[in-house]
Amino acid sequence: MKIDNTTVKTHICPTCGGNLKIDPERQMYECTFCGVTFDYEYFREDEVLGMAERAMNIGEADSAKRAYEFMLKKDPKNFFAIRGLLLLSIKIRSVSELGLTETYRKRNFANVERRLEKFKDEVDPDYREYYSDMTSLVSTGRETIREEKMAEEYRSQKLSALVNYEKQDISYNDLTDKGSHGFSGGSKRLLKTLLKNFIIYLGILGFIFLTVNSSLQHIPEFLRKDNRILIGALAIPTGLFLLICARELINYRSYRKKLEVARQRYASLVSIYEEQEEHVNELKEKMRSCCQKMKEFEKSLA
Repeated sequence: MKIDNTTVKTHICPTCGGNLKIDPERQMYECTFCGVTFDYEYFREDEVLGMAERAMNIGEADSAKRAYEFMLKKDPKNFFAIRGLLLLSIKIRSVSELGLTETYRKRNFANVERRLEKFKDEVDPDYREYYSDMTSLVSTGRETIREEKMAEEYRSQKLSALVNYEKQDISYNDLTDKGSHGFSGGSKRLLKTLLKNFIIYLGILGFIFLTVNSSLQHIPEFLRKDNRILIGALAIPTGLFLLICARELINYRSYRKKLEVARQRYASLVSIYEEQEEHVNELKEKMRSCCQKMKEFEKSLA
């Protein structure tokens, strides 16, 4: 069937934007500017949309845009043409890209979200739910990136807390007889230390007692009966023993408290990090679900 040239005036070359004319002999459209030819079947809806999608996939945005605009001139409510132009405007090749968190790491989608909020109220009511889902998907994607950054911060804090806990644990183990671990080990080490100091203390007392006792034989009788000399001699080691015991007790309690604080902080950050990771996974699942719902809607229209 031959087609009159006047029916081609509305056809625009998707490659360069020039006007197409008919080559009656070959039954094809030919661009008067770049010379590219097209079969008549090219201007069937599925062919136009297929060409536009292929152009998008290889990054030829201008060609895809012209094809979608051509389709809208024939059918102003065509869903795939409207969606295609919207994706081109936000520099996305397919809906699947909106379901990937990597997409939101590359650029800021704040303006895209605002544009979608406005756009969904302007489209055909039959498509409004689809674009509401797209808006929700973009919003969830942006939130996912924010929550991922927060999770990474918690992870860094958790690792820092673990390092601090291990340092405190090493210090505590040094105090609690290298190799002992936990508060029970600390108690045993403390008892050993106190017992050792007590034995040394008894030895010093015995030495002083014998020394003072032998010295008393060379002093007058009235001084020999006065116990203050012996008491004074024993007071010094007794005081030293009590000071050593007090120091051991203070160190033990101090290290034990530091270790417990470090352990609690680490445990708290582990819990927070795990909750944050779970929240991020929930958001990613929401993105996958929303993206899948949009794809099913597209299939129902195909």
